[in-house]
Amino acid sequence: MIKVLKFYSPKCTPCEALTKNLIDKGLESVNIFEDMELGAKYGIRKVPMLVFLRGEEEIHRVGGVISAQEFDNILNSL
Repeated sequence: MIKVLKFYSPKCTPCEALTKNLIDKGLESVNIFEDMELGAKYGIRKVPMLVFLRGEEEIHRVGGVISAQEFDNILNSL
């Protein structure tokens, strides 16, 4: 099963757009200011950032705003 972490900042306009696009996708949201340790673990340098995991292994990542269709295409390709 693939788990997706969405790294964001509360005052980030692109982060808000990504959240609206993927509202029903069951992402785990990670506020980079509240969970700096997890952000550091995955080397997050910009937001928004989606990190796709299979178990504990990172298998893909996407930065920036994507549509729900793009998200589905990525999931189907993994």
